[in-house]
Amino acid sequence: MELQIIFQRLKKIMDGYAPPLTVTTSTESRYDLWSKKKVTWLGRKYPEFYFGGLVLKPKYVAFYLMPVYIFPELLEQMPEHLEKCMTGKSCFHFKTADEKIIIDLENLIKSSFAIYKKKDFLVSSE
Repeated sequence: MELQIIFQRLKKIMDGYAPPLTVTTSTESRYDLWSKKKVTWLGRKYPEFYFGGLVLKPKYVAFYLMPVYIFPELLEQMPEHLEKCMTGKSCFHFKTADEKIIIDLENLIKSSFAIYKKKDFLVSSE
């Protein structure tokens, strides 16, 4: 039950960025958010660009946030307790609904969105 709460809280936070980001998957156990803007990154052209997502697993909630992988400077200000939840370069695993972690993750998502906007990775809302 607690994992479902974590999943729903994070999904609600991510939903706040759509639009301009686009929800491509939204089920009871998976959620994906993409930029539908054509982006060139490191010399390669992408027709769309991944922002982040959630997967509800049996023992944890996996949270993926692509901006922390391609813009590692986002990790410089990340609190240690949030860093301990990282399981890869852009993946976090959560097993409990720790309010402090949720708030810090919300701030990281906000910073990640801001850098996508600054780097012109988002479809214009005009």
